[in-house]
Amino acid sequence: MRAALRQLVAPLALLVAGGAVFSVACSADTEADPGTDASAAPPDASARATDASTDAKAERGAPSPPLPPPEVPPANFPGATWEPVKELAHLAEDCWNYAAVPGSITFPALKWLSCGEGCEVADVKGDYPVKEVRTESMRTIGGEAYIKLSYPYPYPEYHPVTGITQLVRLQDGEVIAALLIKIPNFNPNVRGTPACNLGASVADPRIYSVFNGRASNGKKWNYYALANLSKLGTWILAEPEALGQNLGSRGSTQSLGSGRRAVGTDLGVFLGSRDLRKTRWTRIDPEPVQTIIGGEDLLTWVESNSARVRAWEPTTESIYTLLEDAPDRTYGVASSPTRIVGIVLDPDRNQLWRSTWLQFWYLPRHPEAGAKPVSLRATTKFRLTPASPDYSLKTWGSWVGFTGDMVKEDGTQHTNTTSLVMANLDSGQYFLVKAAEGFKINSTAWTITDSYLYVSDTIAVANGDGALTQIRRIELSQLHRYATEIE
Repeated sequence: MRAALRQLVAPLALLVAGGAVFSVACSADTEADPGTDASAAPPDASARATDASTDAKAERGAPSPPLPPPEVPPANFPGATWEPVKELAHLAEDCWNYAAVPGSITFPALKWLSCGEGCEVADVKGDYPVKEVRTESMRTIGGEAYIKLSYPYPYPEYHPVTGITQLVRLQDGEVIAALLIKIPNFNPNVRGTPACNLGASVADPRIYSVFNGRASNGKKWNYYALANLSKLGTWILAEPEALGQNLGSRGSTQSLGSGRRAVGTDLGVFLGSRDLRKTRWTRIDPEPVQTIIGGEDLLTWVESNSARVRAWEPTTESIYTLLEDAPDRTYGVASSPTRIVGIVLDPDRNQLWRSTWLQFWYLPRHPEAGAKPVSLRATTKFRLTPASPDYSLKTWGSWVGFTGDMVKEDGTQHTNTTSLVMANLDSGQYFLVKAAEGFKINSTAWTITDSYLYVSDTIAVANGDGALTQIRRIELSQLHRYATEIE
């Protein structure tokens, strides 16, 4: 059955280009951390940047002279004072990158309006002159919920393609950091024209990347950055990361509350540098990984070839085993400051993408040796196609949630639906959270805090998540009003 679960998990592994932009200087020091696997270390950063630039020019033929970034962006970008990201000035031929100056942000905050008892809703589009708003991630960090919002600004004749990305603190709706990207010479109808992409991690809204999309010559690059919550408005910029390093078949990139990254692959668990400005990876566990999830201050993973659940704690820099023998068919494990929570799925023996029931189990945050997990009852009232636990399993306080797509009785998948199953670990109650009428719940952009469940409502489309329209927050004490209890 564990082999069957591996088949269930493997196709769901997601490569996240983890990183983006920045107003803090990046170190030129490229020495690896002590203990770093030499084979996993990326090539010299400056060499990669030069190679990428040379290859890009060759691919385009005879390009126009590089355009230096202007000192001040166009006047039609209010909301902050913008300054060029000096570390990315050499990308000016492809894209211009700016960061909002700390303390200068005047973007309007999200407005929370009542949508019933114990429910509030915020419109994300507001007065922005955009066709749609996008998001990939929402997360609780230090007890606060954050979301990443992207506003693409379309311009005629593709000159320029521009967009703003914001990091928003959901409690008060305030924009606390922002990035601006301009692509001055992009034309989607001409192959090889300058292209520069802005990405984000589905696991952590603070993590961004600026990366190129040229795959024909194999010379990709990716600049990673983390919004610094301890110094609002500033960014920690990492040296370029060479995508496709020798880390094995990569799963999703995870991060801890500190921003330190980790990757779980078929070659084990790789931990990013203590210095976040570097992209060095050290292998800390050689066993193949089924799933890995970053928590507030704990990294947890399930090994593929055994029933062990292991963890790495940053305060002690140590690895230890949480469970030698996890409950059979454990699909993923997540953590909060108070608990370790796992989810068990029973794959349909005829269709491994389908689950016939699910069940949660939990342990204290620091279990005693030999501790046995407490299992909630299994639910058998519905079937679902599970999302990857890397980003769909979340827990905080006495609550845990999991997202997946509902499956009809005839085995076909419901269209335009994402199901969010919530369970109270103290009472053992299960709830199926309802989407707002005409919308679907974003499968990755939701989170739990001490008081609220936050969900993103997107336009319902047949495949994937559509444009984001609104964010709801529901008081956990009133969840029964906006969810169906699962008997």
